[in-house]
Amino acid sequence: MRRAGSFDYPVVLNLLGGYRFANRWDVSVRTAYLTGRAYTPFNPAFSVQQRRGIYDLSRVNDSRTPDYFRADVRVDRTFRVNGQPVTLFFGVQNVTNRTNIAGFTWDRRNNQPRASEQQGVFPVLGLDWRF
Repeated sequence: MRRAGSFDYPVVLNLLGGYRFANRWDVSVRTAYLTGRAYTPFNPAFSVQQRRGIYDLSRVNDSRTPDYFRADVRVDRTFRVNGQPVTLFFGVQNVTNRTNIAGFTWDRRNNQPRASEQQGVFPVLGLDWRF
């Protein structure tokens, strides 16, 4: 019997693009789309009875998490300090604030499965100084 592996993504699509507005301004966009990752669901009856997650081993990796999508945007401004390039950048990761599911855990307090969500919108500010 064949079954999906733990990191089996049937479709993976990554797009990356950038544009230079002027000699010192750049903007870039990165997107990623993946179909859901295979996982083994919990056995609800045993899990509720024992108040902990018990995997249904008759269904190893036969379920999938929802599809994953993320878009990141970044703007760079380059300066010269003593003849060396210094780049100040600002970006936003997961700019669409999409809720992506990393997997499922067992919530012992509520005695039910709970989705583990990945980071939502996340701002990034940085400095790249090469000397």
